[in-house]
Amino acid sequence: VGGSLSGLMHGIMLQRHGHNVQILEADPEEPKSHQAGIGAATDMLCFLDEYDKVEQPIGIPSECLQSLDTQGRVTVFLRAKRVLTSWDALYYRLRANFDGLESRSCGCPGEFERVRAGKTSYESGKRVKDVVLVDRKVSVRVESSGTDEETVWTADMLIGADGPNSIVRRAFVPNNVAMPRYSRYVAWRGVVPERGVSEETRRIFQHNVTYFVLPMLEDKGGGRAVLNEYAGQEWSRYVVEHMPLIFLELLKKRSCSSRTFCFFPLI
Repeated sequence: VGGSLSGLMHGIMLQRHGHNVQILEADPEEPKSHQAGIGAATDMLCFLDEYDKVEQPIGIPSECLQSLDTQGRVTVFLRAKRVLTSWDALYYRLRANFDGLESRSCGCPGEFERVRAGKTSYESGKRVKDVVLVDRKVSVRVESSGTDEETVWTADMLIGADGPNSIVRRAFVPNNVAMPRYSRYVAWRGVVPERGVSEETRRIFQHNVTYFVLPMLEDKGGGRAVLNEYAGQEWSRYVVEHMPLIFLELLKKRSCSSRTFCFFPLI
């Protein structure tokens, strides 16, 4: 249940080991771009090495994690190999391996070895309404998008990969555990076209994951207090006063149509 990255990864592994897999995805349409970067670390790279049959690069190799100080100086704080990719690239790579979907970012892997491999299907527009256990089987009540039609699907095993508002989780754990709770953290996310920044910015960000941590205020207990106390315009002024010039350059690219900056709570 759930046709995003986690559901697809489980589906690919099970299918390659001989199981028949059906993925039920609530969204009836092709997913819209998340404009989100992903740093594929050891676990993901091992997964792709074993199960990915598409013979083309999926991202940019990275050798380390680095940070910037308030003057924009770079410090390496962890040497770890990663591949910098995106949600879109990874999703379509997994779809190509799961059910052979061809896309602009990824071709079909073709007739790869199917020894002991099971059958697969990706069902869009299938919203799960309820899940129950019946005689050592899992019974799933499903509503088709755009209609009032409901059907019942039966399986030997069900994997709940349907996100933070998971119907599967709610069916088997108490509501006070299943419901998302605000964690009192705020993240600031932005996307700027590469052509819109300077050569220096591109050079620093080109091959490595880069972090900047706002310094703590003297009269506050830590970063969490800063994030809570300075939401909105006051927070924005604090960011501008303490952020390296290289990041401010990104914030000032107002002419870019794909530029998005927003606050959102982390669950």
